[in-house]
Amino acid sequence: MVDYSFTNIVPKESLRRVQLNTLEILASVLSKTAGPRGSNTQLIHGQRSNEYTKDGHNVLSEIRFYRPLENAIQTEMKEVTRYIVKTVGDGTTSAVLLSNEIFKSMCEAEADMSAYNQLILTVKASAQVGAGEVFFLVPAPGLHLSEVHPYR
Repeated sequence: MVDYSFTNIVPKESLRRVQLNTLEILASVLSKTAGPRGSNTQLIHGQRSNEYTKDGHNVLSEIRFYRPLENAIQTEMKEVTRYIVKTVGDGTTSAVLLSNEIFKSMCEAEADMSAYNQLILTVKASAQVGAGEVFFLVPAPGLHLSEVHPYR
């Protein structure tokens, strides 16, 4: 096993945990403001007056993460909500909640199918290798051809 502890490299498993946890935190906080029956959130600004809002983008912008990965994920979500505010005007909370659910589903599919085995077709090759038949692992559409490996 490779030790990444003295690098700026984050192993995939650790990254997925941080991504899932951060999105879950954001969705949990913003879900309380969702819809017509959602509650207002008080944003305390220190020197200026407090603000009460149900706007997902405003609430998301005031949340603070102090570690770089979590902060980067939040920044990406702020960009998503900023675009929604600019083009649609509403729906920022829904975008964060949907992003969380979609990402969770993608991670579950990745774990269940081990990423490259989403679509496995066994194809009998016309050529014989030794005494056995040749089988090919065919990845899901969108994966690179180099990820197709002869399977014996």
